[in-house]
Amino acid sequence: MKFKKSRYRVNGIAGDFYYDSSRTSFDGLFLSLIGLPSFPGPNKMIEEVVKYGYIVIQPHYPGTYDSDGELSPSAFYEVFEHLNLLLHTGIPKGGSVIDIPKTNIVLTGHSFGCAALLRGVCKFEYEANAIFFGPAAHYSRESPDYGLIEDGPEHFSKLRLSHPHTYRLAELSEWATIINGKDLPPNHPQTNKIKGAAIVVGENDAYCDKNACKENLPTLIQAYFGSSCKVKWYEVEQAGHPLTDLVSSGNFHICNLLEEFKVGRV
Repeated sequence: MKFKKSRYRVNGIAGDFYYDSSRTSFDGLFLSLIGLPSFPGPNKMIEEVVKYGYIVIQPHYPGTYDSDGELSPSAFYEVFEHLNLLLHTGIPKGGSVIDIPKTNIVLTGHSFGCAALLRGVCKFEYEANAIFFGPAAHYSRESPDYGLIEDGPEHFSKLRLSHPHTYRLAELSEWATIINGKDLPPNHPQTNKIKGAAIVVGENDAYCDKNACKENLPTLIQAYFGSSCKVKWYEVEQAGHPLTDLVSSGNFHICNLLEEFKVGRV
């Protein structure tokens, strides 16, 4: 395998993609939506997915890093419209284009990337499976409690001060409904494209009330994705919240999960 990282920029949205440059085609697509704050870049999981034969796309949300604009809730939808475009046209690389497979698509988010995945995927045009890593998907601690142990307004206020250039946040008033946990689940599913979903949580994740998350988050996912979407829970021993923890613990193997998606066991 020849692991390769490249940068692209299309219509004001930048991102990185990772692939085996010795291949002429790929077996699937793996979308990686990072948390807030987080640094886009390769990690052990991405390396394993590339070795498995997939191409990995890691977009920079609008208003973050090398993408234009400001970071508002509309970025959730824009990132999936952007992914649709890449699937239609391919990823530009120099004077050529890299084609992206339209089958075996796995959409993933880590931490706050799960909030983007949950809400934005309604814009996605292709069948896929989804993975929620260490999910910061919903800030409600009332009934139902989705298990996120974090003060949304406090987190975003600190983010504005600590990362003013890499996370160019819109006014907090635009985020108020989400970060206060007041956005209600939809009355009707927003997509029928997601066939299976996995929730992957470290047993030592300090940001997750695992009992509440395990009980209520699957119902929230099905509210967005439909009741036919199968949701499976994975609790990883000796792992915390960081994505590197989940992978490096040796107790979770991403390629096994990708195989389960392929054969429809999730």
